[in-house]
Amino acid sequence: MKNRIDLKESVLILIEDNVVNLKLISTLEDLGIDASLYNLNSPSVVLELLELEFFENRDYLYKKYFDLLEQGKSIDFITSKVELRLFVLNVYDELLNLNNM
Repeated sequence: MKNRIDLKESVLILIEDNVVNLKLISTLEDLGIDASLYNLNSPSVVLELLELEFFENRDYLYKKYFDLLEQGKSIDFITSKVELRLFVLNVYDELLNLNNM
């Protein structure tokens, strides 16, 4: 029987995918490749799962989320899975703090 992944772990996986995807897009664009079509739609899923979809200022919410993700572009995922995981946990906590505003 498979273990069920809880909500927090699901959100953490989605955030991690967003960080990795953002780094991929950035790297491709640095190489001169238009990677604008490689964006995931999971940020809206993350925000909905965290019950932030009704946040009054959605533009601020998305900007905050992408600003947080941007900080993870310097992480070397190959050598530091732990650093990536700690970063993702920090993003998760920051988003939860927005829910308390």
